[in-house]
Amino acid sequence: SRDLLVGLQSITANTTGNTTTLMSEGTFTLIDSTVSQLWLPLAACQAFESAFGLVYNNTYNLYLISNSTHEQLLASNPSAYFILGNAPSGGQVINITVPYAAFDLTAAYPLVDNTTLCFPLQRAMNDTTYTLGRTFLQEAYIIVDYERSNFSVRQCYWDQEATENIVAILPVNTTSTGSSGPTMSTNASLNTNYGLSKGA
Repeated sequence: SRDLLVGLQSITANTTGNTTTLMSEGTFTLIDSTVSQLWLPLAACQAFESAFGLVYNNTYNLYLISNSTHEQLLASNPSAYFILGNAPSGGQVINITVPYAAFDLTAAYPLVDNTTLCFPLQRAMNDTTYTLGRTFLQEAYIIVDYERSNFSVRQCYWDQEATENIVAILPVNTTSTGSSGPTMSTNASLNTNYGLSKGA
């Protein structure tokens, strides 16, 4: 039921030229686009509080941000660095950089009475609720192949001049038919053409 699990090995931040450790002990974490916030261990949330000047609002259970703190964060423009791997420690890793702009959000009714600035971070109740939500996916993307039970995570690159390179992930029992797309092979269970024309 939790298929997009990654090993979140560490989180660090670059604030005012200094590198701060926000989470040093790795854990399995779910990547979930249906959740907007980052749900992290309490110790990591408290480290975010210190590094970004956040204050937890117990009434709304949110990190609301004052205008003065917001201006300071815009000026310093800190970034958080998420180190991900297949396991909570060791092995091959990838670094996903999330700048403050991805954290610069607002909360509105019914979350709060009046629209206000907030930081999309939540205190997770236990290790089954650690989640990287849409805040994280503003700066990263995932490629998922459910049939082969594998996926990858990569950093987004905002280059308008980049060349488009779309590669289809074909079903297990398929043969490629060129530009018209994949079609089901003869030993597949359905007699359906899965290819779409360019117009479609």
